[in-house]
Amino acid sequence: MAAWHTHRSTTLHDPAETRRYSYTIDGDDRLVEVSDAWLAFAAGNEAPELTREFLYGTPIWNFIAGRDTRALYRRLFGQVRDVGATRVLPFRCDSPNRHRFMMLE
Repeated sequence: MAAWHTHRSTTLHDPAETRRYSYTIDGDDRLVEVSDAWLAFAAGNEAPELTREFLYGTPIWNFIAGRDTRALYRRLFGQVRDVGATRVLPFRCDSPNRHRFMMLE
């Protein structure tokens, strides 16, 4: 497969702070990079097993639940790859005790 890289990042909007969490997938939709902030977010949200060693080479689809959500992401990935344009999608990333409003870019 071609060495396409689709860079997607999310930005957490919080009144007290703004952080940028990013990951990169290859043309086969496998994780090839995650930022330090992304790893810290995972560790701080009861997922310390999500290390670079565990993640690299893993299909992104292992972490996206729901048929409709997967279809949306596949469409977004396709548009980015076909057109080369950035797409932005606001979404929620809630935990049991916190509402999070994020942007997928």
